[in-house]
Amino acid sequence: ADVEALTGVTGVAMHGTELSVSTVDGAALVNDLVVSLNNAGTRVASLTLRTPTLDDVFLAVTGHRIEPGEQS
Repeated sequence: ADVEALTGVTGVAMHGTELSVSTVDGAALVNDLVVSLNNAGTRVASLTLRTPTLDDVFLAVTGHRIEPGEQS
């Protein structure tokens, strides 16, 4: 599926069998995303819409996750 080509998609990452798609407005893109995956023959077992966590934002800005006990 060419999910990255959808307008509003800002990032796509695979984690094992999980596909994570970052968007400007996830709720507005859910339908287009599901249609794109279906057209590519990709089976979707579940779909979760969530807002970014502080760790997600930190990863986007710094390129790595916050580690417990990490000092800056």
